[in-house]
Amino acid sequence: MSRYAILIAAVACIAFVLAVRAAEQPKDFEARVVGVQVAAQGYADDFRMRPFNSMGTAVAIIIETKGPKSIIKFDDKGSKIALLRDDKDTDLTKSPQGDKQKFYQPQFGFPSVSDDGKAVLFLVRGDSLPAKGSTRVRVQMTAHLLTASQKKTDRQDGVALKVDTEVKAGPAPLRIQKVEAEGAELNVTFKTNEKIDQVIAVRFFKDGKEVKSNSAGSSSWTIGNVRTVQKTYSVKEKLEKADIEVEYWADLEAVDVPVSVEAGLGL
Repeated sequence: MSRYAILIAAVACIAFVLAVRAAEQPKDFEARVVGVQVAAQGYADDFRMRPFNSMGTAVAIIIETKGPKSIIKFDDKGSKIALLRDDKDTDLTKSPQGDKQKFYQPQFGFPSVSDDGKAVLFLVRGDSLPAKGSTRVRVQMTAHLLTASQKKTDRQDGVALKVDTEVKAGPAPLRIQKVEAEGAELNVTFKTNEKIDQVIAVRFFKDGKEVKSNSAGSSSWTIGNVRTVQKTYSVKEKLEKADIEVEYWADLEAVDVPVSVEAGLGL
């Protein structure tokens, strides 16, 4: 065998080993099925007559971590479904009406992180029903999770609550895009072109005392390569200036967790 052939074979072996290791589930994470839902169309096209208010197949999965970091978020945009099939090899991601009439793509639904940050629950959903006589359903996917363990707080004093003021406290600069008075309250909308998944809370202070506030919504979108994130906070007092604290995760880390699970009616 030539040196070139030996080199190609060695590279192929290394690539195979790396692929196998990449498919292994990280030791700190464990996935299991905690629910299976199957719903047919119901009666005609009346949405009120659909069982569970949905159609198709849904598998509820919990991922638990025993590592030092907590789960902060399940990222549905970064997660990918590779396989959703029954034991008769029916592809449950395909619409029974065909792709031209597909109402929605396979998707993840209702992610929820536990209070202690050690588990996340989410649904894997497909359009189709299992074949008659099938007894089990299989899921293979990659869950994209954000994890962290260390909190940090930055503060900026004397911030003018008006349009175009920049807040440099925290992991990314926040620019005030909109300030709206609503009764006795003040809605302050911040805008940034950076990811701020690590932000836990933004707090407002006056004369050293915290003014009550709460998150009043957020949105994000990407046009080309430009990402825009908006977050609005409802401040329970009309302020012209405030000291602002930004609490955030200092060690946020993205982890891709390969998941391969199956279940029948007896969970």
